[in-house]
Amino acid sequence: MLENGNVFVEKFEELSDGTMTRLYTVVNKAGEKLVLCDYGATVISLMVSDRHGVLKDVVLGYEHIADYEKGWNLFGATVGRVCGRISNGKFSIDETEYRLDKNMGRHHIHGGIKGFAKKMWKGTPIENGVEFDLRSEDGDEHYPGNMDVKVIYTFDDNGKLTIEYDAVSDKDTICNMTNHTYFNLNGHDGDSICNHQIMINADKYLGLDKSCIPTGNMNEVTGTVYDFREYTNIGDALDKKNRGKIFRNGYDNTFVKCRDGLWSACAKSDLTGIEMKCITTQNGIHFYTPYGVNVPAGKAKGEKEYKGICGFCFEMQNFPDAVNHSEFPSVILRAGEKYHHVTSIQFGIVS
Repeated sequence: MLENGNVFVEKFEELSDGTMTRLYTVVNKAGEKLVLCDYGATVISLMVSDRHGVLKDVVLGYEHIADYEKGWNLFGATVGRVCGRISNGKFSIDETEYRLDKNMGRHHIHGGIKGFAKKMWKGTPIENGVEFDLRSEDGDEHYPGNMDVKVIYTFDDNGKLTIEYDAVSDKDTICNMTNHTYFNLNGHDGDSICNHQIMINADKYLGLDKSCIPTGNMNEVTGTVYDFREYTNIGDALDKKNRGKIFRNGYDNTFVKCRDGLWSACAKSDLTGIEMKCITTQNGIHFYTPYGVNVPAGKAKGEKEYKGICGFCFEMQNFPDAVNHSEFPSVILRAGEKYHHVTSIQFGIVS
């Protein structure tokens, strides 16, 4: 194990092609720990203190690198070039059409078959964190332009995790990155998240068609099951699904971030007392409560089994399919321009 200040680097496991992956552990003065991997620039573990001072790992993950390589839950991964769906796997920039791989039915999702979540990044320890770098070649997953990408994670002594994204391309292209961590504030082995409270600072959410592609409409949350402007119990919200008011099997929706609030989204567990407060420079907050997580015993961390509603995602990002909606904020990244966004998550104890 190598040590660089409060960052510790060690070998993890080999990928199927023999490449050795590495784990980077950032330890703050409270003994809380952030563990990252250079495969997918991924959050592997996040140990924060509960109300009794006991460390809880509050993110889902696999036990072995082989399952990060093969699995499509994208636990903790950096997602790009473009997260979310792109309708019919195609888009145009200045009348030039580009066709991407369709890896979700007739649509493209989360950067394609081998997006950023499925690539080896170069990790470099920095003060209180790790910088990950990646060169995405022109034509990678059929996106135009050589793109140099940087994702910087820091974890400070006050329990704040910050993720900073930077990118630049030598051709006009599109870019919309996010992190795909699944949280369970009861602990990753805490089973259901239905006792969690959620708050999202959004007056509107994006309307969807039957294949989960935005229609272009921004709907008011008032009077709907999408109103999380005050803390709301997830279990109570999901019960309303049985009355046919929530799209599909749970929440998989992008909310339009309000500009006048401090926090973009928050969550807390009354069981552990752990609270997380998120703020982002992005335009949207994608709230995901998957029913489809099914990781058998021995595959999840600590040989735990994941099933049911065992985690939630706050994916801070621009709007899905924005490149095909002129009414949405643009995801076009012009040659030589800099893409830059920051998301911070402050962990603490419910007051």
